[in-house]
Parts: sequence; structure tokens; C-alpha cells
Amino acid sequence: MWIENDVVVIRTIREENIEKCVQARKLNRDSFFEPPAEDPASRRWIEGHRESEDDVLLEIVYRPTGAFVGTIGYRVADGTADIGRLSLYTPELKRLIHGGADISSIRSVALSACRLIEEYLFVCRRVDRAVCEVMEDNRYSNALCQRLGGVPSPAVRKRSDGSDIRVLRYSMDREQYLHDGA
Repeated sequence: MWIENDVVVIRTIREENIEKCVQARKLNRDSFFEPPAEDPASRRWIEGHRESEDDVLLEIVYRPTGAFVGTIGYRVADGTADIGRLSLYTPELKRLIHGGADISSIRSVALSACRLIEEYLFVCRRVDRAVCEVMEDNRYSNALCQRLGGVPSPAVRKRSDGSDIRVLRYSMDREQYLHDGA
């Protein structure tokens, strides 16, 4: 897979970036509903999801430099795409900023990646609905979902240990996406 815009390229995870994907998952573990597995299991999970069509993890590359800057993924079932697995690789983002990269371009990496995935899923894959669950207290992800046009509704999700976590479930249907001219 390969989709791109002026800011990012989203593509199948290359072998040389698997270790960075493992590190990105670790760095972003507070944003996930479940703690990431230990490195070997995390690596196996990444390898198992990089070639899938309906339950996939992709790499995000900063287009101006070709640097790996994170991951994004989705799962498609019954016409609905559950978008998520967004992990930014902060060591590379910091290196880019310190190296003089355009800060506004760096700030737009996550939004650009999400917009590309949204377009791919609604236009190319023709899914009926896209959803994303975000922890209620994750201000950054909630703001991102709102900028993408998702409509939030409160929900409760069970963790594997049986505990509840309050989330906002954002939803957008294909008709809304196409009508809004996104």
C-alpha cells in the first residue's frame, strides 16, 4: 500500500522500520487501551499486521525527508473501519525539529496521516462508516478526531483485566464524508 500527500507517505511497514514501530508503541503506551506487549510479542504483532488488508498497521513517513515518524492502522469489518493505532515516533520528530524542519509541517503529521486514511477508506475501500475510540482525557486525540469531522458519543470500554475505561467514540459515515467535501 502507498498513499501520500504533501506532508506524509503512508505505506506498508518496511523491515528496517519494525524496531522503530516497536519503540513508537512503547512511547505511546499511555494512549492505548491495553499496555503493549513486551518487545518480541509486539514485534510479532506488528509483523502480522503489516501485510493484512482488513486489520492493518502502516508506517507514516515524513515526505520531505523520507524519515519514519510513526504508525497508523485500521480494522475493517462489516463495512465499518475502526481507525487508530496512531503512534508517533518522537525521537525522529525531535530530530527533524532540531534539524530545522518546518515546524507547521511537523505539527500536521498526525492530521495529514488521518486524513489520508479517511480518504483511502471512504473513497478507495468504500467503507460505510469510520469510527475511532479515544480515552476521554486524551485531549490531543479528541481534538484530532473533532478536526477530522467525527461526531463523538460517550461510551465505556472493558479492558482485558475487566476494568472499565470511559471513552469518546467518534463516528463518521461515508455520506457525511463525501458531502462535507473532505
